Amino acid sequence: MIAAARAQFALAARQPDGASLRDHLEAVARATGVRPPELDPPPVPAGLAHVWRWFGDLSTGRRLGAFGPAPLGWDDIAAWAALAGAKPTPADLDALRELDAAYLDRVYADLQGKTRP
Repeated sequence: MIAAARAQFALAARQPDGASLRDHLEAVARATGVRPPELDPPPVPAGLAHVWRWFGDLSTGRRLGAFGPAPLGWDDIAAWAALAGAKPTPADLDALRELDAAYLDRVYADLQGKTRP
């Protein structure tokens, strides 16, 4: 799941011109009529789709830190779970934290003006 998420996050990476990698790849597809395979990252496994949705829900309420988006804290996850009526398992919580780390890696790379695969 983390590999699929990293691929999704990489498509949102801003390039030096300010456009995202997805924007550039879609422009290639429009110009050539050939869809670059990078536009179709691996799907999130069906058994973990709920964690991906939960991560999206949690990220919309993300706080800002001094240098950009703050990591999701246990209190953020607990408050969201209580409000949403979700009952994440320990494995779900581990996956949420791994997704958050992958997301923040991508965001902070962009903020520092770096692009990484």
